[in-house]
Amino acid sequence: MPARKWTPEQRARQAELIHKWKPWQQSTGAKTPEGKAVASKNALAYSLRETLRETNRTNRAVFVQMKEFFEYKAELAKQGITDEALLAIINSYKG
Repeated sequence: MPARKWTPEQRARQAELIHKWKPWQQSTGAKTPEGKAVASKNALAYSLRETLRETNRTNRAVFVQMKEFFEYKAELAKQGITDEALLAIINSYKG
């Protein structure tokens, strides 16, 4: 849904109404111990969600690299290069 386009007159009227309603005076937050306990976990929940998102991004990148590796390995196999031969080539560079 696109954002609403406010005219300057609508914006001024809405600001006037909000100053009359003063919704910030009614926003008190949690009052009961149970409500405070729930609210105190909000930051933790957000942090966990962000950690999961970052983990998913990392996993996707690793899976792409693994897919490319196995495609390359299959291409080498078509050329007759075995895993043992590939290991020998890698080991020859170690020293």
